[in-house]
Amino acid sequence: MSKELVLQSGGNIPSAQEMETIINIVKYCVDSKYLEKIGGISQGIAIALYAREMGLPLMSCLFGGIRPVLGRVEIAPQMMNAMIRKAGHELKTVFHDDQKCVIWGRRKDTGEEKEVTFTIEDAKRAAIYKGAWLAYPKNMTYKSALSNLARWLFPDVIGMAGVEGEFQDDAFSPQQKPEATLRQKQKIEPISDQKTIEVAAIEEKPKEMNVAEFAAFMASKKADLEINEELAQQFLNSQSTSRQVPIPAIIQQATKPDLVNRFINTYQTWLDAKKDSEILVAQS
Repeated sequence: MSKELVLQSGGNIPSAQEMETIINIVKYCVDSKYLEKIGGISQGIAIALYAREMGLPLMSCLFGGIRPVLGRVEIAPQMMNAMIRKAGHELKTVFHDDQKCVIWGRRKDTGEEKEVTFTIEDAKRAAIYKGAWLAYPKNMTYKSALSNLARWLFPDVIGMAGVEGEFQDDAFSPQQKPEATLRQKQKIEPISDQKTIEVAAIEEKPKEMNVAEFAAFMASKKADLEINEELAQQFLNSQSTSRQVPIPAIIQQATKPDLVNRFINTYQTWLDAKKDSEILVAQS
């Protein structure tokens, strides 16, 4: 029987010794600064335990193979593809372009077959046609078709997970609008039996950043963040288009102390998707 940590599966609770090993591995990974974006040690442990339960390679999962989102788990399409094939099942891309992806699959144990199609129109009906869908439609149709096929034909392989990008974890929702900062100013009138203190709300507008200042601000919040004015502009354009919110309003929200970390994570997800797309284009 293999003693390799990542191949132990079945969902049983790990022993105290194994749990200590998992914690130490995750701690060293997070401390290395290469895996800061996974969300810290607690989230790293959650990823490691899911990897253990599903029999997945731990380091591949920590380096972007899976990630928790809104109480669910997302799997990178490359890993989902590999999981299905490793289990001995068959996959074949029948058709794939910017508008549609058709994927066929067959189980090795029962011989059951299924063909799944996902189109741009499906994305629009599901109200998910925004963000990465606008910039990388070919990638997104593939992800969605693969996720549906895996969920319907190979649920024992992927568990309760979805494909990367399926669950929304954006820093902002379309309903959020920029709000003015209000300050209460007291105006004291001469005191008499009939006089009271009048309180007036005075609107203050924060100083607006340009794109270059915004890129510098983001870089100052995370030392190893890969960002410059050009990347920031592309990202803001994507966010503005998908959310139908002006770029100055997005910058204003992104620089709020309680939202900046979530916005950095959203930017990093966008940047990773951009790089993946560029790799796919270069290989095609």
